[in-house]
Amino acid sequence: MGLKPAAVALALLTLTGCVQVARSPAPGLSDAARMTYGEQNLDRFWNQSGLEDRRPADIEVAFVDAQAWGDAVVDCITSAGYPGYTSVGGGISYSGDQSLPDERYTMLVCLSRWQVDPEQAGVLNNAQLNYVYDYFRDVTVPCMALAGLPVTEAQTRAQFIETGGYWRPYAAGDDLSSFDLGQSPWYRSVPNNDLAALCPTWPPGLSDPRQQG
Repeated sequence: MGLKPAAVALALLTLTGCVQVARSPAPGLSDAARMTYGEQNLDRFWNQSGLEDRRPADIEVAFVDAQAWGDAVVDCITSAGYPGYTSVGGGISYSGDQSLPDERYTMLVCLSRWQVDPEQAGVLNNAQLNYVYDYFRDVTVPCMALAGLPVTEAQTRAQFIETGGYWRPYAAGDDLSSFDLGQSPWYRSVPNNDLAALCPTWPPGLSDPRQQG
């Protein structure tokens, strides 16, 4: 009698040590790091805007939840007298005219003031990146290897830190969304087409920035 997919998954998880008590993840971003991130976004917005000579000197960055970001920006623009903006699914839809310098200026002010919380935007500090790298190396990769699933060549730790966590063990293009869409060339070999249920794809206790928004 053959094993059911769920039994195979449990056996693999047990053999690879994936069933274990997780370590506490590294601390989140400090207040100083969060504000540095916000200031860097301010610089980027205005340096690319063509209106950098009109950049206000007193913009105070406010971080909001990803789902609340659209509402915050729309409220900001509408309060300034431009009603052609609506919040849709956490994003923004508009029928305004950004060719008008004053309207474009107002939108830039609101976009640069109201920013998605950096941890939800996928920003991880070095301690968190080291934690994720160790988890991929010690848990996810051995589990995938034992299951016979392809594993991408790992970055060095230094490269992983420098790129902000660019490497993922799954084959190119096989992130979680492509599993959902059935686009992976090998995902059909995974029980229930769910890699995350077979081998952990992200450390427990640490928010996966790919699943935010």
